[in-house]
Amino acid sequence: MTSPIPGAKEKISSLQSHFNQLTASIARYETRVSKHTTQLANMNRRVDANADDDDPSQGASFDVAAGDGRPNETPITAEQLEREEQEIRDLERKKQALEERVSGMERDLGDINPGIRGYPTVDLVMAVRSIWTKIAFENSRS
Repeated sequence: MTSPIPGAKEKISSLQSHFNQLTASIARYETRVSKHTTQLANMNRRVDANADDDDPSQGASFDVAAGDGRPNETPITAEQLEREEQEIRDLERKKQALEERVSGMERDLGDINPGIRGYPTVDLVMAVRSIWTKIAFENSRS
């Protein structure tokens, strides 16, 4: 059976694949942002608790790799903290860009037929088949 809309099947398949890749990327970045946010909160709590120390210029010391907030021998400097915060901001921007791309893909799918907007990816094939059936039926009546 050929598609009544040339190239629609390939375009839908391509968009689905791209959507799945973006969804996986968003999940990965959300996990990283969450992890960094937790680490930053732990560091901030320890810094606040140590604010009464004699030497305020000495940074607090944490085991960032373990994420447990326990002191170690490497002090966290303001520069390192700023780099971590910048990385979090960068990841949040990337996440936003990926979400915008996913929204654009959803709009592209809606442009093919506005009736399929909002369908979950799993039901997309069924929606397209339904559309093709309607088009074929309407064409056969003409």
